[in-house]
Amino acid sequence: MLKRQLGTLFLVTCLILTTVPSVLGGQSTIIINPTSGTDAQTAINSAINSVAAGATSSNQGYVLLTSGTYKINAPIILKSNVVLKGAGDSTIIFASSSVCNSEGEPAYVFGSGVSNVEICNLQFKSAATGPGDGGHGQYRNCIQLRSASNSAVHDILFSRYLYNDGVRVSKSSYITVYNCRMHSAGHDGVSFLSDSKNCRMYNCDIQVQTNTGVRIDNSANCEIDHNTFSGSANSGWCCVELENSLTSANVHHNIMHDYHGSSSSAGIGNVRARGSISVHDNVMWAVSPYIQIGSGTNILGPSDRNVANWVAKGYGCGSIGNIIPLNTTDSTNTTDSTNTTESTNKTDSTNTTAQQSPVASFISSVTSGNAPLKVQFVDKSIGSDTTCKWSFGDGKGSTTKNPTHTYDKAGKYTVSLKVENSAGSNTVTKSSHITVNALKSPVAAFSASSSGKSLLTVKFTNKSTGSPTSWSWNFGDQSTSTDQNPVHKYSKKGKYTVSLEVKNAAGNTAKKTIYINVK
Repeated sequence: MLKRQLGTLFLVTCLILTTVPSVLGGQSTIIINPTSGTDAQTAINSAINSVAAGATSSNQGYVLLTSGTYKINAPIILKSNVVLKGAGDSTIIFASSSVCNSEGEPAYVFGSGVSNVEICNLQFKSAATGPGDGGHGQYRNCIQLRSASNSAVHDILFSRYLYNDGVRVSKSSYITVYNCRMHSAGHDGVSFLSDSKNCRMYNCDIQVQTNTGVRIDNSANCEIDHNTFSGSANSGWCCVELENSLTSANVHHNIMHDYHGSSSSAGIGNVRARGSISVHDNVMWAVSPYIQIGSGTNILGPSDRNVANWVAKGYGCGSIGNIIPLNTTDSTNTTDSTNTTESTNKTDSTNTTAQQSPVASFISSVTSGNAPLKVQFVDKSIGSDTTCKWSFGDGKGSTTKNPTHTYDKAGKYTVSLKVENSAGSNTVTKSSHITVNALKSPVAAFSASSSGKSLLTVKFTNKSTGSPTSWSWNFGDQSTSTDQNPVHKYSKKGKYTVSLEVKNAAGNTAKKTIYINVK
C-alpha cells in the first residue's frame, strides 16, 4: 500500500512539475505537458483552479495543453472565465471504459454552473471499440455543460468510437458548438436538452454513429446551421432529432447526404416534437425520409451530389469557416425516388473566398437587471483582421472589439454584431438579448430593540426592499447616520422617534418610523 501511495505521489508531482505558468497578453496562462500515468486531470484541474482565481469575463485565464495523450481517471472540472485549449488533433484526452460513469462524474470535461468558458483544439478518444459499447445514458460524455451560460466548444475532433454524447448541454443558455469533427459519438454528437436556450451548432462535420448527429429536446431558440451530416455505419436513425416541446427551433443551410441508419435513415427525425419549428434551405440526398417535421423550402434529391460544390454555394460545413468535410467526392447513389427536382430559387456561387469569411459571435456579462444596467460585451467571432460594428438596440452602437454599454431605460433590447474582413462579412443578431427592468421605488423597513435601560445600545437592521442605494437614519436624539445597519447608543432616558429614509438611482424615497423607549 505504501509503495502504491508513493508511486501515485510521484506521478502527481511529475504532472505538476510539467506545468509552466506564464502571462499571455496580460492574461494568466499555465502550460501543461503530458506525462505517463492515468490521472492527468490532477495537474489540469490544479491549473484551471489557479488561473480561474484572477480571471474575469473580459480577461479569461488560459490552460494550454501541449501535444500528447492525457490519460484521465476522473473529470476535468471547468471553472468560469477559463479557456481549456490544446494544440489541435495532437492533444488527446483519453479515458478508459470505467471513467466518468456516474451522476457526480458525468463527463471527461464537466462544467456545472459555469459561465464564459471555452474548450477547444483537442481530440477525444476512449477505450470503446464499436458503436454498441456502453455509455448510452447520462454519463461518460466527452464534454458536458450543465446550467452553464455564454460558453463555446470548438475545433475538436471526436474520434471513433466514443461512449456517449460528444457535447451534452442541459439547462444552459448561449452555448455555441462550432468547427468540430464528430467521427463519432456513441449516442448523440451534440445535444441541447432540458430547457436550454439560445444555443447554436454550426460549421461541424458529423458522421452519425449510434443515435443522431444532433438532438434538440425541450429547448428554445436553438439554431443548427451550416453543418454536414453523413454516416455509413448502418447504425443510428437520423441526422437531426427534434423532440418534445420546442420554441423557435431553426435548422437551415445544412447538407445531409448518404446516411444509412439501422431503424431509420431520416434527415430530420421527429420524437413527439411540437412547437415552432423551421426547417429551411437544407440540401439533402440519399437520406430517407427527408423531413418528418418542420416547415420551409429545402433542396431535396439534387442532381448535383458533390459536397464541395454545395459548400461553395454556402451550404454545409466549410461554407462559413475553415473546416472542410471529409466526403467531397460525388456520391455513387445517382437517383432518389422521393424528390429528384432541385429547387430553382437558389443562386449558384463560385466564390472561393467564402471559407475565409469571418463568423460573428459574442457573449455578454449579463442578460438582465435593473436600470441603469451596465453590460460588458465580448467579441467571440471567428476570423482574422476583422472590424466590428455593434448595435445595442437602443439607438447606440460601437466599433470597439469588447465594448461596455449602459442601458438607462427599461425594455428588451436586440443586440447585433457585424464583423468584416477582406473576404466578406457576417452578422449575428440576438433578439431581446438584454432585458432591463424598471427600478422600483424602495420601501423602507428596519428592526431594532424597542425598550431598555439608560445608556442603551441599539443595533438597527435595515430590511428595506426595492434596491435602495442610500440610507438616512434619524435616531430622535439629534444624532444621525448614513450606515446601512448602524449601531447607536442612547445616553439618556426617554422616548425617541427613529426614522429611516431610503433612496435609489431613480430618486424615489420612502420613510419608516418606530419608537425607542429608554427607561
